[in-house]
Amino acid sequence: MIKNKAPHWSKLDNMAKIFPPTTSSSDPKVFRFACELKEMVKEELLQKATEETLQLFPYFSSTLKRGIFWYYLEQSNLVPQVTEENIPVCSKLYDRNKKTLLFRVSYYKRRINFEVYHALSDGTGALQFFRVLVGKYLSLAHKELKDVMVDYDSTLMEMVDDSFSHYYEKPQAMKVKVKRACQLKGATYSFERLKVIEGVLSLKELKKLAKEHQTTITTLLLAIYLQSMVMTSSPKERKRPFVIHVPVNLRNHFESSSTKNFFGLVSVVYSYQKEDTLPDIIRKVDSIMKQELKRDKLSIRMNQMSSFERNLLIRPAPLFLKDLGLKFAAYLNSLENTSSFSNLGIISMPEEMVPYIRLFDVFNSTSKMIVCLCSFEDQFVISFTSRFVNSNIQKHFFRALTSLSLKVEIRSNEVSNI
Repeated sequence: MIKNKAPHWSKLDNMAKIFPPTTSSSDPKVFRFACELKEMVKEELLQKATEETLQLFPYFSSTLKRGIFWYYLEQSNLVPQVTEENIPVCSKLYDRNKKTLLFRVSYYKRRINFEVYHALSDGTGALQFFRVLVGKYLSLAHKELKDVMVDYDSTLMEMVDDSFSHYYEKPQAMKVKVKRACQLKGATYSFERLKVIEGVLSLKELKKLAKEHQTTITTLLLAIYLQSMVMTSSPKERKRPFVIHVPVNLRNHFESSSTKNFFGLVSVVYSYQKEDTLPDIIRKVDSIMKQELKRDKLSIRMNQMSSFERNLLIRPAPLFLKDLGLKFAAYLNSLENTSSFSNLGIISMPEEMVPYIRLFDVFNSTSKMIVCLCSFEDQFVISFTSRFVNSNIQKHFFRALTSLSLKVEIRSNEVSNI
């Protein structure tokens, strides 16, 4: 095996710059992919698979450093240590006082877990690494799979490409004023605990239901999520719009094979109307998504985000001032956001490996509530992550699905304030 060599250091991509200054105990900016196998995981094989995968993705061996003007990633010789899961999900990865890798591999019974600090990569980029990791593990565990390879069609230079810079053009004016959004409230778990509630259902049946409503799976589930929030909110809270941020994989609209962050955000703004039924909400969400996902709008938003680091007044400012500015911008953004809703889409693996895998799932740390979706074969997984003790929104959401004749398997982690 030829070991790829990554640059000794690289700057953070445009989107990644927001994560270091806004990382906190309530939201460490970590997301997790997990793969549930049909057999128990063997630690020594997972360790070997992790080390072999890192040779193919040397960019992931980076540590985060503070410069005078910007953060940057520096290559390291640190070796990731696979462990049995023994800490809360999506626990902190970045510590400015320690030199640590920005990802973590663990396991629990049949599950392989892969957690990533968001400044290193986004979901689509990290998924490339994780698919290869799972494939390496299965090829080590089963002799009949030793010659089966997981495809990824990126060269090293493509992996570390900053696609925001590649597609940057001087942005057009597109100032959209969004009113302060309805905020989710309630008692929260202490000690950095995160509640995870997942629903597993048939992708085939979900597609059928979306077709009956003449919409996509994402729009259907987003509409049900909005309806669930409305049902659990007070009349006073409903006076403010519900604003859901939907991450968009820009690789689907602009050619890129980068494993760095390359995503945009679409805001779905829903103003409650008493007479609205689920079909009404679906139509409104569908209209917004179709408008916001046009390439020209995505391009304008992408260029506006990139313009921050190119501002001649901001560029010479020391890092601590940039940190303060980004923290304040993130605070203002949080006031205009109720929640986030992300669909990673279909996760594929080589046909020979499919019989050994039950499902994949993905979820994200948050100081509020986030919904993440993904599918593998016919297993569609909806993952709620939340800091709130109350889980009424999740209850209404999954009851809505079962009322539409869908069978849902509910799973949850154990959360304690102790």
